[in-house]
Amino acid sequence: MDLTIGVVSQGSIYDEILCEMLDHQGVAYRVIGPGGEPHKYPVVLLSKNSEEPYSRALRSCDTESSVIVAEKVVAFDVVLPLLSGTVADRRDNFDLAVNKEEEKLLSAVRARLFGVNLPLVRKWYWPGAAKVCCVFTHDIDWFDYSPFHKQVVRESSNPFRLLRLAFDAVVRKRDYGWNIPETTSLEQEYGFKATTFFQMSYPGKDLLEKSAEILKKHSFEVGLHGAQTSQKDPESLSQEMAVFRKRIGLEPKGLRYHILKFEVPHSWEIEAAAGIEYDATFYYNRFFGFRSGTCFPYRPFSQSSRLPILELPTGYMDWTSLHQKQGAREQLETLEKTRKVVEGYHGVLVANFHNTYLNRATFPSVYGTFRALLEAAKTEGYWVPTALECARWWQHRALTQINPRLESGQVLCTPSSIDVTVERENGERQTIAASQVP
Repeated sequence: MDLTIGVVSQGSIYDEILCEMLDHQGVAYRVIGPGGEPHKYPVVLLSKNSEEPYSRALRSCDTESSVIVAEKVVAFDVVLPLLSGTVADRRDNFDLAVNKEEEKLLSAVRARLFGVNLPLVRKWYWPGAAKVCCVFTHDIDWFDYSPFHKQVVRESSNPFRLLRLAFDAVVRKRDYGWNIPETTSLEQEYGFKATTFFQMSYPGKDLLEKSAEILKKHSFEVGLHGAQTSQKDPESLSQEMAVFRKRIGLEPKGLRYHILKFEVPHSWEIEAAAGIEYDATFYYNRFFGFRSGTCFPYRPFSQSSRLPILELPTGYMDWTSLHQKQGAREQLETLEKTRKVVEGYHGVLVANFHNTYLNRATFPSVYGTFRALLEAAKTEGYWVPTALECARWWQHRALTQINPRLESGQVLCTPSSIDVTVERENGERQTIAASQVP
């Protein structure tokens, strides 16, 4: 028996929202078009209730109780504005309203399946059955940093510490900003890779090529830190990408705009048209948490459709902690809160630590928080890819067909690179391990 869920196509943006939510949760589904071949599904979903689509849904299942009208279960009026980026809710946001709506949808599907003694079969979220994905990113706003900066003084006003920093800067010519070799080495110690976003012009000495070579040598990702007017001007973005190709020797696949400049949905549309695969900008730099109400990568929406680009939702940034004047203890508490929220939904934690703050001498609290996240990711068995690897996995997962079916009481799936989880009414969970590497 086929365990795939049917989704009736109505040609609306609400269909796209419904499919996006199902993709996040790894539910195996098949779209039922107006002229599709007759087929019976254990559960059929339609986004909005109308006569012809509802009749099509009834023809595709055995009983009316197997039809779920999604608008009666989930609040599309909550989900669409969040995934479109039109909600301006400036606060520390750990509510994850989109994730909560997806849980409602999943519960409705689960209940219908369990009601006829059938299991719910889903694709697991991350490779190797990891419970969370963690992406370390670094924005390079500039390469040097003064020990006399007010943020350094605010970190600790101990006169002996400040005197030592000044001596090392003036006499020993120590650079407190360029620490890419040390950061890369530390991440490698944990077996991790990271993504570093570079602008295409820096004042003074230019360490761009040297930094990029270090990162490329160790298979770290180099991304674009869009500046100038590239968030709103296609020509400006095109010029930055051309300079990136010339100086870095690679095609940029992802970016984060400098100081998180963004115009919804124009920036996403510009990026997609330029061939950018993912964006990692959408975050409030003064507030922690998830601006879009989800801790999953997602395809953002314009007014009429899903856009062909992935947003990786940043959840934690070091500058936010400095802006909120958090001490070491408060930073660790916020990081722990962010981690636990993400773990609860098996989502992705995209963390942004700037090179200028990853210095134990000038910012011991930020450096300690960074080390704490490295340690937690290792201890908890998080999957830690580059941002591009994360984005490509998420797209691969969405496109992979597992074709679940029930034969003689046993769940079988098409062999794939995705771990599959089987849930039964009695609480039993079964894992069907991935059979090949993507």
